[in-house]
Amino acid sequence: MVTRTATIAADASPNRSAAIAFALFAVMLFSLYNATGKWLSADYSPWQILFFRGLFGLVPFAAFALYMRAPTALRSANPGLQVVRGLLGLGANACFIFAYRTMPLADAVAISYAAPVFIVVLSVPLLAERVGPHRGVAALVGFGGVLLIAKPGTGLL
Repeated sequence: MVTRTATIAADASPNRSAAIAFALFAVMLFSLYNATGKWLSADYSPWQILFFRGLFGLVPFAAFALYMRAPTALRSANPGLQVVRGLLGLGANACFIFAYRTMPLADAVAISYAAPVFIVVLSVPLLAERVGPHRGVAALVGFGGVLLIAKPGTGLL
């Protein structure tokens, strides 16, 4: 007799393989994203780079949204906060492009991986989250691992 658990596990293995492949592909694309930002920032204005990144991101997204026929899924209950979120994202991307222009790529990427530490710290006052010490230590250990792998220059440390 085949149990439901065995059926789920057998059905999930192709999904896991696809998920791993998609994750690796995403890491590759993010690496290309960072490297092209560094490469282009030598010759182009950061605002031009941001415009074309947004344009080339919008086209496939719009095609996908039209294909899914889900315009209601794109509506926000709070459009003002969506605008703020978009402006913050634009500002963060602009800061990255300016950083790529003036810093080694490894240093800029290593600094970007400090985000989990800031998220853990800011989640307490902004979101009233209860963060235990184990989560804070995990974020710091993860950041330490990123620094170990990226080996940023001594100017960063």
